[in-house]
Parts: sequence; C-alpha cells; structure tokens
Amino acid sequence: YPGGTNELTSGFGPGGGTYPYGGASHGGYGGCNTGMLYGSEATPTNHGSGGCGAAVGGIGADGGGVVQIDADGTVTINGSITADGEKGNSWHGGGGSGGSIWINCRTVAGSGMVRAAGGDGKDNGAAGGGGRIMIDYNSAAQAASGVPTLFFSTAGGMRNYSESFGIGWQPGDLGTLHLNDNRLLGGIAKHSGQWISPAASGAWALDSLTISNGWLRFPSSGGVLTVTNGVLLTGGATLD
Repeated sequence: YPGGTNELTSGFGPGGGTYPYGGASHGGYGGCNTGMLYGSEATPTNHGSGGCGAAVGGIGADGGGVVQIDADGTVTINGSITADGEKGNSWHGGGGSGGSIWINCRTVAGSGMVRAAGGDGKDNGAAGGGGRIMIDYNSAAQAASGVPTLFFSTAGGMRNYSESFGIGWQPGDLGTLHLNDNRLLGGIAKHSGQWISPAASGAWALDSLTISNGWLRFPSSGGVLTVTNGVLLTGGATLD
C-alpha cells in the first residue's frame, strides 16, 4: 500500500500511518500510530501499509510486498528474500510497515536472510512496524537435515532523531515470526521478531540459547521456556 500524499493524509492500507507523522502497522505497531494490526500469523498474505504523509507536501513511505514460495523439497536461501517497508523519504515522513513472506516446503537450508522489516522514519518521522513471516516445514525432515544458519527478521524500523528539531518520534515494533517448532533457535540465533510456534505456547526446553544482534520476543503468557545450560545475548541482542 502507498504512503499518504501529504502531511495531512494517513497512509493507505489497514494499518496506514496516522497523522501526525505516524509509521504504518502490520504484524507490529508503527510508531505514533493509532491504527491497527492486521493479517494472519500462520497464513501471511497481506501487503504492508503506507506511512503517513510527510511535512511540506512530502509523500509517505510505501509498505512492503508479498512473497510466497511453495516447494516439494528443500528451499535453500544463501542470499536475501525481503519484503521490507520503505523508509520515510522526506521531512517527517513515516516509515512503511513490512509485508509478508510465506515459505512452504519440506526443509529449509542455507545461510541467508529472510526479512519483512518496517521502514525507518525520516527526520523525526515515526518508523514502520514489522511484517509477518511464516516458515512451514516438515518438522521430522528438518530434524534429520539439521539447523541451518538462516536468520529471519520482522524488526520494526528505527526512528530518525533530529537534534536540531529537538524531538524524536517512536520506532516501530516487532512483527511476527511463525514456525512449526523451535528447532531453528538452535546454534546462534540472529532472528528478530515475535516468536510464535505451537511449542512456544506450552512448556518447552532448550539445551542453550544464544541470540546475536537480534531481538526476540516470546509469548507473554501460556508458555514456559527452560534453558538448561544458560542464555547468552551478544552484539546488543534483546530477549523479552
């Protein structure tokens, strides 16, 4: 969805950034946005929404697109698959929200990146919220093939603070990461997003958990995580 066409126009789409200078929402809220979250965690098919129009007649940032991959075998990702929201493109421009990525396959492999992040704000514009990613693989087959070094991100965009203007609007919030189980948290996890899986809603255990340069949020209720050998956060990582 496109951004608003001037500073008095909210962005287009269900989570369009609202005046003044709001970032768009989708899987996570945009900064300074009074709009809504929308779409499905398990079947993400929606585009990201547009940021609020910028000051002095600027156009707000566009939302991210939609990527869907259906494969009978292994999907190997050594590059990048992205559906990011656009960054704010003029003064006070709100960032667009991330779009949707849905991969349906037997197993996933590789060392690349899958990302549907929110766009940054521009010159005190608020940032867009993250989108939605679903990785639907066969759990038994994935267990036999091991844990890839892929990482997934539905991070919210960053606010763009202008010291000369004296204010800084809000960053965007995390979107959703939906996987069949918690297997891809093994090794060093670089993921960013709200982690959602059937196992995360009950009692589950890991030998260890290392998060590097990512930001993971686990469900706030209904789940109990036990880590036997400790949790390590590196590179400014966040776990909440």
